[in-house]
Amino acid sequence: MIENFITAFVVYFVVIDPVGTAPIFPAITTHLNKRQKIRTALEGSFVAGAIMPVCALCGVWILHYLNISLTAFRFAGGIILLIVALDMLANKRQARREQGNDTISTDNNIAIFPLATPLLAGPAAITSVMVVASSPAGNLDIVIGYGAMVAVMLATTIV
Repeated sequence: MIENFITAFVVYFVVIDPVGTAPIFPAITTHLNKRQKIRTALEGSFVAGAIMPVCALCGVWILHYLNISLTAFRFAGGIILLIVALDMLANKRQARREQGNDTISTDNNIAIFPLATPLLAGPAAITSVMVVASSPAGNLDIVIGYGAMVAVMLATTIV
């Protein structure tokens, strides 16, 4: 049971990447005061934390509707996670994130875009949540997966 929690926690921690997102946060919130920054961090984490369970709950149904097998989705998700891991090893992910911040408008709610999605609840995080939620093990493992996701989102908010 604890092994499943640790496994899910590590997977979510790697794909959500709160440590990698931390340097981006001050860059996109330079125009905000301290109170607004705290609110933005809370909102972004909350929205990302709401997006992922919805994807976990509805994802299998959507895949079935689109005629995509769970095995094919897991295979594609594994490839995405491999690409993310290789990008992290080559330090390309951080450079790409910093490069994309030049087009952010201050009129938009930055807690939703770009913080909640795609930085926190990006394709790799959504894929990971769907794969963990579709685990054939049992309901307890799914609840443990959700608990790990909540723990990572709390850690993300703090970081």
